[in-house]
Amino acid sequence: MGDLGFCHYSDIAGAVARQLLSDTTADGGIPLLLTRALHNKVITYFILSLRCYLGYFDTEMLFNFISPFLAPFLLTCVLLHHYRKGLLVLLFVMPLFFIGNPLHLGLGSRISVYTWFFVLIAIVGCIKLIRRLLDTL
Repeated sequence: MGDLGFCHYSDIAGAVARQLLSDTTADGGIPLLLTRALHNKVITYFILSLRCYLGYFDTEMLFNFISPFLAPFLLTCVLLHHYRKGLLVLLFVMPLFFIGNPLHLGLGSRISVYTWFFVLIAIVGCIKLIRRLLDTL
C-alpha cells in the first residue's frame, strides 16, 4: 500500500473501498444487512490503518532507506534511559505525520525526511554510547 511503503490516508481510503467492493460482491446470496455487518467499514478502515502505521516500523522498509550499520546506534538511543520517553513518543508519532502528510510532501521529500529522522536518532545514539563509554573509563 502506498509508493515504496509510504502509505497515505488516501491510500487507506482507496484500499477500504476496493476491499469492501470485493467482499460484498463475493458474498452473493447472503442478505445485504448481514454482509454489511460482516464487512464493517470501520473495522476494515482500522485494520488497514494499523497495517499502514506498523509498516513504517517494518525492518525491510527501514533498511531500504537507512544503512543496517546504524541499527546498533538506533537501539542504543532507544534503550539508554536518557530522553527515552520523549524519543519513544516521537517514534510513535512519526508515522502519523507521514500518513496525514500535513505539509503535502512529495515521495522524494518523504523519503528524505524518513531517512534523516532515523539518521539523527542514530547520531544521538552514537553520542549516548560514546558518553557512556567515557563515563566508564
